[in-house]
Amino acid sequence: MLFSNQLGAARRIFNRHYRNIVPRKEEIDLPTFDMSVLVNATENFSTRNKLGEGGFGPVYKVIKKIDI
Repeated sequence: MLFSNQLGAARRIFNRHYRNIVPRKEEIDLPTFDMSVLVNATENFSTRNKLGEGGFGPVYKVIKKIDI
């Protein structure tokens, strides 16, 4: 706990211990898809292919057609 006469103490502690830490940047190579590909793969986002709801919205099952 810091008291009013110690307001600068937190900044001094932070600067002493964390100033030289550089946040890491990780490169994530994720695929991107055109909307037409997604519409086709989910059968126009059919409710029959909806698996549920996630933190970012609805989750759909993708129908992958294999050409033999």
